[in-house]
Amino acid sequence: MLTNSIQNKLERIAKHYAFHYGFDNQINKLIEECSELVTAQCQIDYLRKKRCHTAEDQTKAQELHAAKISELADVLILSRQIDFLMTMPDFIREKKEIEKAMSQKLTRQLVRIGDEENEFNNQRNIDRE
Repeated sequence: MLTNSIQNKLERIAKHYAFHYGFDNQINKLIEECSELVTAQCQIDYLRKKRCHTAEDQTKAQELHAAKISELADVLILSRQIDFLMTMPDFIREKKEIEKAMSQKLTRQLVRIGDEENEFNNQRNIDRE
């Protein structure tokens, strides 16, 4: 849960940008921040897979970790701004469409989890025999 101070700042910024530039602008900003997070994480993964590590690699790893945290913060800020905007009457259509898509995706994921759990339990029973 966010502190009231962070929530208030988030809402003020969300309203400003959404009403000056539109809901889709905030979506585009979220895409941009996600892209920057992906880039940071890919660089971290590349560095982890490297066979030889130098002192320079350790410094780079620290820089990349800081970049990842910063980009993840940006992604969460934008996501929470969009979540807040969907509580406003101006964006009720988007909210309904998004919630419908979320429900369908969550249902599919729960089915997959059930399948995985069944497979795990079946394998465990076979191993016991």
